[in-house]
Amino acid sequence: MNMPTVISLVMPLRIAMSSKKESKGQEGLGDFMEPLIDLLGCVVVFILFKVIGEGIPWLVKRYVLDKRKKPELKKIERTELKSKKITGNDDALGYSVTNRCEILVSELERKRHSLIVGASGYGKTVAIDNLIYSDLKLGKPVLYIDPKGDQESLEQFINLCRLCDRDYQIFSEFYNGTGAISLNPVKDGSATQIADRIHAAFSWSEEHYANCCYDALKSAIKTLKRLNQPISFASILKVIKDESCPNDPEAIFERKDITGIISRLEKVVDSDFGEKLAANGLSFKEIWGSGKCVYIGLPVLGYPVSARSLGKIILGDLTFAVYDKYRNFTNPEYQKYKSIGVHIDELSAIITDEFIEILNKSRKAGMEFTFAIQSPSDLEKISPELKDQIFENTDNWLVFKQRLAKSATEISEAIGTRAGAKQTLRIEDGVKQELGSTREVEELIAHPNILKNLRPGQCILLRQGPTRVELINFKYLDPEIIKQDIEFFEEFGFINKKKAEVKRIEKVEQEIPVFNKNAGGMSGKTDATISE
Repeated sequence: MNMPTVISLVMPLRIAMSSKKESKGQEGLGDFMEPLIDLLGCVVVFILFKVIGEGIPWLVKRYVLDKRKKPELKKIERTELKSKKITGNDDALGYSVTNRCEILVSELERKRHSLIVGASGYGKTVAIDNLIYSDLKLGKPVLYIDPKGDQESLEQFINLCRLCDRDYQIFSEFYNGTGAISLNPVKDGSATQIADRIHAAFSWSEEHYANCCYDALKSAIKTLKRLNQPISFASILKVIKDESCPNDPEAIFERKDITGIISRLEKVVDSDFGEKLAANGLSFKEIWGSGKCVYIGLPVLGYPVSARSLGKIILGDLTFAVYDKYRNFTNPEYQKYKSIGVHIDELSAIITDEFIEILNKSRKAGMEFTFAIQSPSDLEKISPELKDQIFENTDNWLVFKQRLAKSATEISEAIGTRAGAKQTLRIEDGVKQELGSTREVEELIAHPNILKNLRPGQCILLRQGPTRVELINFKYLDPEIIKQDIEFFEEFGFINKKKAEVKRIEKVEQEIPVFNKNAGGMSGKTDATISE
């Protein structure tokens, strides 16, 4: 059916006017009114088309789309826990049982940071995988700090990067394959900034010796800068030893006063990470500027002292990068720095008291944090105030199963309440009567028992501004399916073939020794392989 034209809509009016003109013989009046009728008809038709053109989309948005975006704040019911409905949408985080719709990752305000809380084995890593995958598809640089440092997480990260056709770099004590890198988190900054970064990563009991060690650190870094020498853990350690030589009458420091910093640096340099902490290694500032995706494995189970200390130093380097971007915000060179997704599993293993500072000040710099803990107690053992600040300054909460009543109650009360109605019935002689009362009460949106009964893969998602609470069945990124997708896309040329390159490099390393420039020595058979 053709749309009516302006002429067809106005014509009846013109005919009527012509008839009236002929019947009454008022030719002048008819000729005068015809243009006005044409103009009036055009205005009416324009308004009609505008109402139709804008009104229908407004109605759809108001009663269909906005209904999904602004759901009513509902109480999470126990019966909803039985739902096993999931989604396979590549852009979805999971399925909202509460609102019966998919939750897209894009619906999260990632700039406001995300906190994942949950017992081991109930979905924290699955949530991190989904958020990393989303960042990769959007073309963001990604930094994943993994204090577990296990092979499975490493392989999943590599495969997600390959699936999205993104370049990846790996820092791990057992990985020497494609993309293996060295780090140098102490190369950027002034002597004071670098000394602060290293000194804050260690625990000190005696204030006098702590101050002596700090002075030795700062002096060694100043010496290296004055001589224009590369700054690394090894070079700092060497200068500290030289400036405190027991047999040198011109020694600046007494060796006995600074054995603490020497011992701590030796544990880092002589660890299995030592050869991967070279002077030519990458700083976080360089990683951010490159736009690449980086995995940093710091297995605190295998290296409870050195891995934790190194993780804290890396966080310090990350803090400096944010400071440096703020300092040079108008510099065109820094405009190339994209928003970066920083994902930290088991945050409590490497957190410092200064972490809240970077959490508060990193949003404008374009740093989007996602970090995971098992329960609020993980942070409370470090500092109750720090725990409260982190929860307060994180807008997206993804709460998986909590076993203990204390943790479940604390989180449940923090999520908040909604207005509800409580009915009371009158009972006489053990028989319920029709008489009763109804009163308004504040009821918990997510009761502690709900949090204690969440199944693996289920979480309570809290979003702020406005407050929205939903029960989510998380989408699971099956590693085997991801591998099959990679093979399919590589076979048909949709993504570059990187798998064959990994095999070829590993085969050469197994047959002949190769010179490892980052390690500064010969290396034979590689320790790490990507399992097929």
